[in-house]
Formats: sequence, C-alpha cells, structure tokens
Amino acid sequence: ILACSAGARVRSSGDRANGGRMVSDMMTDEWLRSRELSALTAGDAIKDNAAMIELILGGARSGKSLLAEKRALESGLAVTCIATAEARDDEMAQRIAHHQARRPAAWGLVEEPLQLAAALHAAAAGDRCLFVDCLTLWLSNLLFADTDGRLLAQETAALLELLPTLSGRVILVSNEVGLGI
Repeated sequence: ILACSAGARVRSSGDRANGGRMVSDMMTDEWLRSRELSALTAGDAIKDNAAMIELILGGARSGKSLLAEKRALESGLAVTCIATAEARDDEMAQRIAHHQARRPAAWGLVEEPLQLAAALHAAAAGDRCLFVDCLTLWLSNLLFADTDGRLLAQETAALLELLPTLSGRVILVSNEVGLGI
C-alpha cells in the first residue's frame, strides 16, 4: 500500500519494491523537500486552512481501508466516513458489513455512491476528518449509471474543483489496478 498526501509526503505500509527496499527508504529528506518546493512554486497558492488530503492506494483487499481508518483515528478529529459501495451481491454486502463493524460507533457515515463532491462539501469542516472509501467503487458506480458519459464528466469535474477548497482533513482510498484484483 502506498499512501501519498498533499505536500509530496510518501509512506509505505509494507510494500517491498526495487530489490526489496521499502519505497519510503528511497525517498530521502532532500528529495522530498525538492518535491515540496516544486509543488509549492509550480502550483496555485495553498490556503492556510486548506485540507490535508491523503490518497491511499493498494491492491484489492490489501488493507487500504484499515490503514485509512487508522490514519483517521490518529487525526484526533471527528471522523465521517463517506462510503461509495453499493451492496449489489452477497459478497459486497458481507464486505460492507465487515467494514461497518470495524469502524468506531462515534464516526459519522454518509452513503453516497454517485455524488461524492456534494457529500464532501456537505460534511467538510476544519475540525473534521473525511474518510472516502473508495474512489474505485465511486468511479465504477458512475460508469454503470452513465449511458452517455455526462454524469462521469460532471461528477469528476465537481470533485476536482472541490478538493482544493475543502478544509479539515480528507483521506481518499482507491485501488491500484496494477497491484491485483
């Protein structure tokens, strides 16, 4: 699993690559600082209250959601999970139930399979951590629901426009398709 956050910080939760070295071992502080500087000078100005956005990628059933839940819990903020999955078969229903049972009861839950940007906008706050599980299922839902491509284009554009305006913390989970199904 590779977790990347705004500011080019890279963490690895156990994937071994490049001859057995941890991905994070190859990222020196100097290399990270150069990437942070280039990200700041090449991009738009970053608001002081801009959200900390993390993207956690990994193969199917590799522990992405568990890592995201841990990071959300460690944030010390109130947490809202925005779940995009729909129980279209028994296996998915079991996976959803497993995820729900694992999460703390105090966490909020928003189930939104299509309009992710609207759900994020409604739930975001400076003192809140939003945990989106997962972008892959959200995109799949859009593809299944969209016959002409307009909904997919509209919703992805809305998400990309919204993300830089959010405050608080946002943790996004998605599959890395190349790591398995």
